[in-house]
Amino acid sequence: MVFMLQHGFTHLNDDTPWILAEDIPDMDLFFSQIWIKSFVNNLSNSCGKNYKKVLAVYRGYHQQFYYGEKDCHDFAKHLISKLKSEPGWGDAINENIVLFSDQLAAHAQSVSSVDLKSASNAYLWQQYETHVRLHTQLYEWGWLPNAVDMFFPELTNHLKAVLRSHADNEEQVNTWFVCLTTSEQETIASHEHKDLVRLALEIRNDERMTQLFQKGTTHAMQHTPPEIKKQLHDIHSKYKHLQFMYHGRAGKLEDVFFALEALLNDKKDLAEELNRIENLSKKTKAAKGKLFTELKLPSKHKHLFHVFAEFMYTKWHRRNAQILALYHLEPLLLEIASRLGLTLQHVRTLLWSEVKAGLLEDKPIKPKDVDSRFTYYAYYVEKGREAIFLGNDAEALEKKAKTLFVDENLQELRGQTACLGKAVGTVKIVLGPKDLSKMRKGDVLVAIATDPDVVPGMKIASAIVTEQGGVTSHAAIVSRELGVPCLIGTKIATKWLKDGDRVEVDATKGLVRKL
Repeated sequence: MVFMLQHGFTHLNDDTPWILAEDIPDMDLFFSQIWIKSFVNNLSNSCGKNYKKVLAVYRGYHQQFYYGEKDCHDFAKHLISKLKSEPGWGDAINENIVLFSDQLAAHAQSVSSVDLKSASNAYLWQQYETHVRLHTQLYEWGWLPNAVDMFFPELTNHLKAVLRSHADNEEQVNTWFVCLTTSEQETIASHEHKDLVRLALEIRNDERMTQLFQKGTTHAMQHTPPEIKKQLHDIHSKYKHLQFMYHGRAGKLEDVFFALEALLNDKKDLAEELNRIENLSKKTKAAKGKLFTELKLPSKHKHLFHVFAEFMYTKWHRRNAQILALYHLEPLLLEIASRLGLTLQHVRTLLWSEVKAGLLEDKPIKPKDVDSRFTYYAYYVEKGREAIFLGNDAEALEKKAKTLFVDENLQELRGQTACLGKAVGTVKIVLGPKDLSKMRKGDVLVAIATDPDVVPGMKIASAIVTEQGGVTSHAAIVSRELGVPCLIGTKIATKWLKDGDRVEVDATKGLVRKL
């Protein structure tokens, strides 16, 4: 069965193979259709080219999306060519990501301050549509750092080739590459970690407070003095949206207590850790300056390294703005659901045209017509056209797209070096925050990809291994800030490994081995 089919698809049934772009355990259609539609309709506004087609398959809120393989590679090559030939364009990407991220977050925060129950249907649609427009504008620029390196690492390969002419071996190339592509700017993850470490140090230096936390989180929450509790509330208020992600729940105050308890129970020298974080930016800048002087790279290469390093910062700036916007926009979705006689889950699986028709055109949406999307459906988009496929039609599309093969006899797996280092540990597969309870200090966190809601697990991991990647990935950025060895872009790590496996991660060499 095909729902909302708009005839005239050009690429749906062509013979070009698909490539799995991302496997996202926690994603809905409300958010994902923004970037999926922008891929085929709007990226040309920033770079002169769009993808030809995108297919997304949903099982509840678990999404896998696919590009045409050649199309995806051609797009990456187009971007690297433009970055090399137009030096100022890379700076424009970073500037526009910050600009449109801030606009997106500001709009959502303004909506959250309005009494929506007394607002008209037209007002609700206007705010919904404004969010879509601003978010689409952001993706016109915000997706480019991912696209140039995530699926086919064109920019990484180009810059590593530059370094190989100066290096003695590949380990040296990886070491230099990590140094030169690390941003000197602090992300919100770094700010959160710094605030927690600073407060943990204050508590550890107070014997009475230390004893309070040794009696457990519940006891600490009940007996913490007002001056410390205010600091805890401030940290919670500042960062609670990060756990909300694309939909879910915001962080609770008790989560901050748990994080503090973990820091206090860690044998790490907190003063030393705080000093490391506070001086990381200065240390990064000095190391990069020294290496650039030693290598004597041409200015065009130095500039590309600078642009790539800033991609790491602006990627986090974008992600934070998006999560903040989605967090503040949930009351709008709840009010739309109420007006349409639907649940929040229904509204999260509606196309924009359906929301508009329900609010402005008095075209009721029957819950039973949307219920089938709660379990399994496919969403296909190309320029100017979209369709939702159900049942056998969805299965046929997914079967054609799935090409991933995993050799279970494989003894080692290669990936990209995100953060240098080596570790041995026990594998824990982490697909979301629900899996964090099985993490123990020293485990190897293995994920499809990481997001802000699994950072607590990243902090206690001896190493991090992900399937997806690119130097601008969340795992790469956060692992460098934490100093945890990290390997990205392995493609099959969560399928090849299982909980309890013992592995050696040599991130400097780009390898993970089963022991």
